[in-house]
Amino acid sequence: MYNIELNNAQKHLDTKIKQNSPAIEIFSALVKGDDTSKFGKNTDKVVGHLKDLGERAFKGDFAAKSELNAFVKFTIMPRLQERINLFEFMGRFSRIGYADAAYIEKYKHNTRSNRQASQGDVSLSTMEKVTEPLGTHTISGGFEVNYRELASGNLTRISEGMDQVKVDIYNKAMHYVMATLYNEIKNTSGIKYFAEASGINKAAVDENLRKVRRNGKPSILGDYSVVSQLNGFQGYADGAPNAYSDQALEEIRQTGLLGMYGGSPVMEIPNQYNFSKLNAAGDNYQTQLPEGLLYLVPQGNNGVYPLQIVQRGDLQSATGMDITTGTEITRFDLEIGAGVANPDAIGLISDTDFDAPTE
Repeated sequence: MYNIELNNAQKHLDTKIKQNSPAIEIFSALVKGDDTSKFGKNTDKVVGHLKDLGERAFKGDFAAKSELNAFVKFTIMPRLQERINLFEFMGRFSRIGYADAAYIEKYKHNTRSNRQASQGDVSLSTMEKVTEPLGTHTISGGFEVNYRELASGNLTRISEGMDQVKVDIYNKAMHYVMATLYNEIKNTSGIKYFAEASGINKAAVDENLRKVRRNGKPSILGDYSVVSQLNGFQGYADGAPNAYSDQALEEIRQTGLLGMYGGSPVMEIPNQYNFSKLNAAGDNYQTQLPEGLLYLVPQGNNGVYPLQIVQRGDLQSATGMDITTGTEITRFDLEIGAGVANPDAIGLISDTDFDAPTE
């Protein structure tokens, strides 16, 4: 569900084009429709070079395809990375190199402490850190490139495809992280901060916030159907924490609702329809993620992060035949890993007006 399968996939070659190449700045302005007059004659040089690459790629030149996709990759990656960095709202987010192994840090608590008797020993409350390997998944997005159109200087399809890839990879990555979070909480035993009722109840949210906050300042996350219900609560406000840049916050606003409640950021999780399944009533499609679940995820208390997310490397690209459509597409891949170190530290509130999760 997160990956795009290609027949005869060929990973693109390294090229002279780099992230800081002046040609990337010009290409980025061209696909966004920005004014390029400040670049002078260099704009015409880049356009001419892109046309040449399109002509060669149309004739099957793989080196030309690789260079074109370097242009696309280096233009997409900064904006996509801004969105991926929003995982910081949810837990500890870190980036590692391709050669590095991904790990999750878990903490085991021994709470058998007591007072010291006269001239006796005392049991101490301890916390043991355990490091475990964390698996990663490849998250993909892609589009069909019309090289003949590109050879004529038309960048419209390229621009549309780049927007599609950015949105698709972010939504899939968010789905993967939230599905991991839900399954870990569902399958955990022992203490759970959980409540369910018809509608999101202010008393239940306040009670669970009180419990969860002792594990760190929580973020409130969920589908629009649940986070929008906080709008009517006394103490809710539009706004955002000061710790995040205006650019990062604008990325969140583009994907959905953002606010504050009880000192915690409220963030809508993108949740698309699953067009292969109907809801229980049969009057609409199911959503990819459970629609009626509100998560309260703490982070950063004494360095403990219940939800941990890792990105390995940067965006990679390949070209091949899509096994579903049979067309040649360019695919972009990003490696993401997610794990829950302490499911008993996270709050979960279920609105029973929506279908109960079945998976």
